[in-house]
Amino acid sequence: MDNFIFLKSPDRVKTEIAGRMRERRKEKKLSQVQLSERSDVSLGSLKRFERTGEISLSSFERFFVKIADSGEGYKKKMSKWCRQ
Repeated sequence: MDNFIFLKSPDRVKTEIAGRMRERRKEKKLSQVQLSERSDVSLGSLKRFERTGEISLSSFERFFVKIADSGEGYKKKMSKWCRQ
């Protein structure tokens, strides 16, 4: 039973993913407005995601595709992020 102590709650996972996405956006020197426009997702959705981790899967995928490295395949990159 003690092994389950290390499992993260769904809320913590969402917040960590949102934090990684925000860091990646900043590394790419994209503003929230720029990423919103490039991914065709509302600015409000992006702001809410970065603040709370709440987002639809389709919107998350559009954000992810826009900030993923072009040198690494989408499926490989998504798999890597989901394991972290």
